[in-house]
Amino acid sequence: MPQKPREKTSFRVTLPEEYLPRIDEVVEEDKYAGRSEFVMHLIRDYINERDRQKSLRLEYKIIEEKKKLKKIRSTNDEK
Repeated sequence: MPQKPREKTSFRVTLPEEYLPRIDEVVEEDKYAGRSEFVMHLIRDYINERDRQKSLRLEYKIIEEKKKLKKIRSTNDEK
């Protein structure tokens, strides 16, 4: 079943003028429909990577807590 197009909104982005030629180069080389699509892609990738990093940190904390519990249990078993 085809996905329903997501509603979009716009906002203004201000950046140094010297970035524009590089952005346009990437848009053309990577075949983006335009600057907006490129920026949307960057934002989506950043958010996804940020979420992935948060998830990894949480997994790490869980692993560390399990190690602590295992150590406590083994210490208690020795007594």
